[in-house]
Amino acid sequence: MEEEKKPKNGKRVWINEEGIICFSLGESPTEEEIFSALDEGEEVLRSFKGEKKILVYTSPYLGPILSRMEIRERLTEEAGKIMGSFGDMRIAIFGGDAVSRTITSFIIRVSGAKNVEVFSDEDKALAWLKE
Repeated sequence: MEEEKKPKNGKRVWINEEGIICFSLGESPTEEEIFSALDEGEEVLRSFKGEKKILVYTSPYLGPILSRMEIRERLTEEAGKIMGSFGDMRIAIFGGDAVSRTITSFIIRVSGAKNVEVFSDEDKALAWLKE
């Protein structure tokens, strides 16, 4: 599964063979790359006709960038727009360190998502998404 964490064909958001939307920023994203990935994710969500199940791969390098209040506020606003457009989604957050998972979860929850779980184990995250 390690291969799944890497952006596919230069894309940070892709749909895997099980119909789960995978969202990965890679190892050490910049602020610009994070917001570009959000735009890419919104495009994938708009075109995807199936049930919206999302696996977000975090990285230990997200913690420092997401600790900046202005970035968290902007991400919350942008994610809120996306959540408002697509209704209920099931979102599993996996990987990275505890700080990155916690901050990512906080941003997604504050943006309006209700069905969000955080996992340290990828298999458990995928199993939960498939329930």
